[in-house]
Amino acid sequence: MSSFPVAISSDASADRLPDGRQCRVVAVPSGLADGVAVATYNPGLDFIGYADKAQLALPIAGTGRTLVRRRRRAPIQQRFLDGGAANLGDGDFLTLVLSQAMPETQARRHAGQLLANYGSANHALSADRLDPGIAALPEAVGMALAITRAAAVRLARAELIGREVLGSWDKVIDYCRVRLAHLGHEEFHVLYLDRRNRLIADEAHQRGSVDHTPVYPREVARRGLLLQASAIVMLHNHPSGDPAPSRGDIEMTKQVRDALATLGIVLHDHVVIAGGGHASFKSLGLL
Repeated sequence: MSSFPVAISSDASADRLPDGRQCRVVAVPSGLADGVAVATYNPGLDFIGYADKAQLALPIAGTGRTLVRRRRRAPIQQRFLDGGAANLGDGDFLTLVLSQAMPETQARRHAGQLLANYGSANHALSADRLDPGIAALPEAVGMALAITRAAAVRLARAELIGREVLGSWDKVIDYCRVRLAHLGHEEFHVLYLDRRNRLIADEAHQRGSVDHTPVYPREVARRGLLLQASAIVMLHNHPSGDPAPSRGDIEMTKQVRDALATLGIVLHDHVVIAGGGHASFKSLGLL
């Protein structure tokens, strides 16, 4: 028997799926009362649920028939559509994120586990998927969190593209906070700028421990030269929650500044991000 996909459709004349593949159509009566229709299909064929409206097509085991029903939104998704994210607490917001990958009851259970492990939605969303508090949960949990975090970082970074960074300092700080504020380990990043102080690249140079990140001034200078940067802004985070620069931070910053100066590259600022705020070396008179 030749194998054709079967499409659920209200158009019995259709013989192709949207991607162009041939199919055999099982017609579904139009005007269903939000409910159920049963269509016969040949179990020997490949089955593809397809409809113009948001419907689910589910094979009924052993019957050679397919149950077609309208897909209903999860209640948490409807609350989000009705009132936005501002009206959702941490538990509800994590449930919303996870409900894109699993049923709401399961999403709510895992959201509770994330809050128990990390204390807040922000910390859970910022945690690495290999962190024990996430790795112990189903893989779909870590994936949903990682995608949400990546979307937030991408949107924040888009606000900097093509802009004169020093004239958009609030957006720089917003981006830094989204990228670094809730990490449980230190990371050192560099924003490389062109001669008009527009962003060329944002690079993570080092990942460290809870209270230390090794930084190599020559490597920062070498990358600036390769990227033809005229200036840079350095960023790193303090997981302790205190953004005050340490002695090590101050000494390292001087070493990087001196290494860059030999190449004609300017260090505009070094920003330390923490849960309790941020600190600017330039504002503190340390540059």
